[in-house]
Amino acid sequence: MNIIVQYTQFFAWSNYLPPQSIANIDQHGLEIPVLDKRFTLPSSEEMLQRLLKVDDEPHLRQKFYPLLTQHAGEEKVAEGVVIILQLAIHDCTQGLPAMMALVLDQRMNAFIDALCPDEEVASDAKEFFALAQALAADR
Repeated sequence: MNIIVQYTQFFAWSNYLPPQSIANIDQHGLEIPVLDKRFTLPSSEEMLQRLLKVDDEPHLRQKFYPLLTQHAGEEKVAEGVVIILQLAIHDCTQGLPAMMALVLDQRMNAFIDALCPDEEVASDAKEFFALAQALAADR
């Protein structure tokens, strides 16, 4: 199965993007990365220490970081890191002004670096997030 079909099925399942956005990939000149390198997320203690270096804000410590550290020790690919971050941002910012999710999205690269000790995986995750943002803009 080609990667565009896989992404179409993934995004249709997760409701991140409408089908017309997938059709617009060529319009943006974007390439779909193949994200198959697996790595293991750090321990919850190491993950928390790395996240605190990004931001030690109390709300993040109490609400956001626990949503991430529950995944400690799991095996992921770059796409999976972006997904857990986005789901945690969604859960953490429910009931708050929409601006809060945007602030956390702006820090996505720093959060990715905190969760991905492997530079290649971190780079792939950042590329995937940029692609997802570009496609979501078509919504």
